[in-house]
Amino acid sequence: MGCSVKSAPDTQKSPRAAAKSRLRICLFVFILNPSEFDRRLLSIAGLLRVPPERSVLWFYPYAFVERQSLKITSPFHSVVSFSCVSTGDLNRYSAHPEELKLLSPRAIKKRRTEFLLGRLAAFRAIKALGIHPEPVLRGKHREPLWQDGIVGSISHKGDIAIAAVVRKTIADGIGVDLERMDEPVNLRISTRVCHPSEMDWIFKSQNNRDIRFRMVFSAKEAGFKAFFPIQQIYLNYLDAELRWNEGRQSFGGSLLKSAGNHYPVGCSFEVGCRIIGNFVLSSITLPPRSPSNPSG
Repeated sequence: MGCSVKSAPDTQKSPRAAAKSRLRICLFVFILNPSEFDRRLLSIAGLLRVPPERSVLWFYPYAFVERQSLKITSPFHSVVSFSCVSTGDLNRYSAHPEELKLLSPRAIKKRRTEFLLGRLAAFRAIKALGIHPEPVLRGKHREPLWQDGIVGSISHKGDIAIAAVVRKTIADGIGVDLERMDEPVNLRISTRVCHPSEMDWIFKSQNNRDIRFRMVFSAKEAGFKAFFPIQQIYLNYLDAELRWNEGRQSFGGSLLKSAGNHYPVGCSFEVGCRIIGNFVLSSITLPPRSPSNPSG
């Protein structure tokens, strides 16, 4: 997607306004390297006297076009098929008629776009696995229903969607979750999502509380997506407890509620969690069940 920037004469501008104009153009250089952009965003905002809590919003119009084109790479082993799509990919895509029936006639454009992005990501992931894609329908709990022989997971945020698919002979369940870092966070709800030990980890970092909360939230979302389809047992946020492992860049988890015959209370699991550009990405696979491995 192209973008042109027209410069107006600076003769009538204050030094601060002129600096803003120049930095708006320079930002495109930083955006090409999202991690560099994230590191420098607050320092640039400070120079312009933009409050830190507003800095992302202030720069967002200039970052949006380029950062939405960010392609998220697979966090999984190569046996898992992973796909990332954006709205530009919808131009050549037509969803299966059975999938389109799942959309309400009253669905707003945003909802339709997110739905189609998710189904396109799933279609590409299944196809890349070497399987003829069948429509991904919806269960009574609104979960995606995958064709025989595979398990999968979908997540979408704004103009991006991801999907991961794997054969059942390789994994019992799989989960992915994507969260944006520039969306508002209300830490007052944290007690409904986090245990005291998780809260301690979140609040140990004065500058990264919002990010850490998103990480815990996202990791639990991914984990529950992996567990739920196995025996249709719903897990709440407080039905699992996570511990961050800095060396592995992942959460170690423990179930506080049974998720099925092979996933009892105390069952341990691991959820990968990393920051890519402006997103938190969480991922998990559950190994195949066997009598000798009751915890999955």
